[in-house]
Amino acid sequence: MTRIRLAALALSAAAVLSGCAQTTPGQVAMTTEPMSPDMSCADFTALSDRDRLKFTKEVLGSDSSSVSQPVILSALVTVLCQRAPDTAVKDLLIKLRP
Repeated sequence: MTRIRLAALALSAAAVLSGCAQTTPGQVAMTTEPMSPDMSCADFTALSDRDRLKFTKEVLGSDSSSVSQPVILSALVTVLCQRAPDTAVKDLLIKLRP
């Protein structure tokens, strides 16, 4: 009888411990590290919309004359980057800036 109880206890302990190894899906931790000014298009398109806009504003600096300009340029660069993933985003932004 004790062997059965020990086996049941071992089995239930194994079931409980194996449940601890599961991962929970969710968001990747966000960091506050500065973005590289030499970011490639492949890296740029992997960013969230908010981070792409933030990077665009950083590159344009005070040169952005209107509020919507960084939004439009960020969207345009995202489309252009699909064709040239190795291109530096900064180069595209400088060429597109009015």
